[in-house]
Amino acid sequence: MPVRVIAAGRASEILDLGDGRVLRRFKRGGNPAREAGVMEHARAHGFPVPAVFEVRDGALVLELVDGRTMAADLGRHPWRLDRHARTLAGLHARLHEIPYEGERLLHLDLHPETCSSPRAGRS
Repeated sequence: MPVRVIAAGRASEILDLGDGRVLRRFKRGGNPAREAGVMEHARAHGFPVPAVFEVRDGALVLELVDGRTMAADLGRHPWRLDRHARTLAGLHARLHEIPYEGERLLHLDLHPETCSSPRAGRS
């Protein structure tokens, strides 16, 4: 199976590796080991983040989260705007409650293009 890019942003791109795994390849620098540690810390506190399978030089191998993003779901079901907005606000609130290095976790890029729709796959 050829590796294909399934998403891309300013800082990284996501490639489908098959078998429920993706490669998050950092475009400019980044610190994959630190990122993996933060993700696993958030996951250990019950936050819904993909599992980290491997840390590579300039990349992470992560669990594939299948389904539509909130943004894609809104394109098909615009009446779900309030529901998605509440979900996204709730995710931010939960994340900011997780202690980390004497402070709280803060995600600077959590938005509808990076979050799976809680209704993905349903009409």
